[in-house]
Amino acid sequence: MRRQAMDRINKMKDPSFSNESPSFLMEGFLFSCFFAMLIFPNMVFSGNHWFQSLHLLKWVTAFVPIALIVLVLWASSFNKRVVFFFSVDFFALIWLAFLVYITLQPLWVPISSPPTFLRSWFFFAGLWVLYVVASNFFSMEFLSFMLWGSAISGTLSVFFAELQLRGMNGFFPFILATPGHYIANTGQQNMLGLWLAICVLNTMYLYIKKKTIVSGIPIIIFMAVIEWGLWNTTSRSAIFGIGAGIIFMLIMSLRTQSREIQKKSLAVILIFFVILGVTIEMNKGRIGTLRQKFADVLENPASVGKRDSIWLTSWYMFRSHPLQGVGLGQYKWHYLEAQRSMRALHPEKAWQFTYWAHNEYLQWLCETGIVGGLWLLLLAGWWLWSFGGIIWRKIRLPHEILWGTSLIALILGTGLWTRPFHRIENVLWMVVAFAIANKEILGTQPLFSFFRKSKKAFFTLLGVGVLLGLLFLGQGMYGDYLLSSSFNVKDVDLQRDYLERAGKSFMVQDLAQKQLAYHYLNTGERLRNPQMVSAGLNRLYDVFQHEPHGKDLGILLNWGHRLNNETLLNELSPYTQ
Repeated sequence: MRRQAMDRINKMKDPSFSNESPSFLMEGFLFSCFFAMLIFPNMVFSGNHWFQSLHLLKWVTAFVPIALIVLVLWASSFNKRVVFFFSVDFFALIWLAFLVYITLQPLWVPISSPPTFLRSWFFFAGLWVLYVVASNFFSMEFLSFMLWGSAISGTLSVFFAELQLRGMNGFFPFILATPGHYIANTGQQNMLGLWLAICVLNTMYLYIKKKTIVSGIPIIIFMAVIEWGLWNTTSRSAIFGIGAGIIFMLIMSLRTQSREIQKKSLAVILIFFVILGVTIEMNKGRIGTLRQKFADVLENPASVGKRDSIWLTSWYMFRSHPLQGVGLGQYKWHYLEAQRSMRALHPEKAWQFTYWAHNEYLQWLCETGIVGGLWLLLLAGWWLWSFGGIIWRKIRLPHEILWGTSLIALILGTGLWTRPFHRIENVLWMVVAFAIANKEILGTQPLFSFFRKSKKAFFTLLGVGVLLGLLFLGQGMYGDYLLSSSFNVKDVDLQRDYLERAGKSFMVQDLAQKQLAYHYLNTGERLRNPQMVSAGLNRLYDVFQHEPHGKDLGILLNWGHRLNNETLLNELSPYTQ
């Protein structure tokens, strides 16, 4: 068993390229792309030159490297001097089958917001492409470099967050301008917590790989800094995640690793808790906030950390569309309607608006229905059954699998409490971890091996899809830039022209339509032009019908009262009861 496992890992170390030119050029290209997509997205943000000042550049640094890999492989498949092995396993095939299902979903599900659906579709499809590419071309020799990159990135993120907390970030334009918040460049406390949890787990694995205690000291220093930041985020979901990751690391070490690895695993877990103790003593303020959050969960278990209303609303949404779901990415646009049904029977629950279910599995069930739930259950059941079999039989595995399974557990654990699957910068790590771990956990042998002719056809399909995705992203970036530019001009007609042109970009069409409605309302109010106000209200109400949003509901209600428009108020009143 051990020999077979090592043989498979050795195959993973070589992306199986041969060429008359040096193969290190291709390997260097692959390394650069994987490094860029895994390390940079958590470090960058778009900035004030863009309407979406946080996420846009993250999407670019995540998806463009994936696209470049596919395009280079597409070109290589036509070059007779370049030979590379490429296959698709059963896990990828099941994933692809469901990708086809959600592609056809608009045929039987009324999609409220097509732009939202398409953005979500490219997101989901891009992850599938990454899994297939990483399964074939992510060399194990890359892994340590990726983990060291995350350690450096995580440490910088902690320094950024500390500067933000003290209001000292203004001197540094490359740090998100959010003084008083502990979020670095992730945009949200939970997401910084998740990123730092990933980085802590990565440093723990790097320590396990070291041969001596002395050589592990630099890693412990990085780990201490990052763990300090992890606890200071006060993110319960990140704590759940790192807890799940450590539990899996311990189980995998005790059942599948050598005695030497077991000792190092126990040592680094002990070091983790020592750092926790030091952090508690040195930073009672932030740790006190974290204690209060956990105390609230224990003292008010029925509120589930103030998620009870959201989860109950999500359940009512699923009950209304049990078989087919509301459509990929459409959860947020069905929330107010589902909340209305929920509060009709539970008026004591709080009224609120949110984009997310704060539980990835519940939101997946709402959007894809029973079919999506069964698909997820099939994959999870298969994976856990295979994992349990390995643990039960104590099969010796390469230590790279220790890292992969631990990271999968970490991210899937946070999915019970927040939304890691909707942040590309973090879910990419999970996909790569699956690509590494599945070769041993599932024992997935290649289901389809592509040779020259079939490889050309496959990469042609994939390449055309990638080009369409890049076109979608590029046009969306142009539309986003036009939206941002509309705020930088004073001429009303020029503002409107920017917004109308932005509306021609399908990726940001919904954003442009909403901003155009705001433009008519604000301009009409300022110029005392009732026709423009009326046009703005009509446009905003049309947007609200497709994308019901709490903010827009408030604006429409406000104008309804100001204009004494009983018709509008009656249409909106069910959402507020």
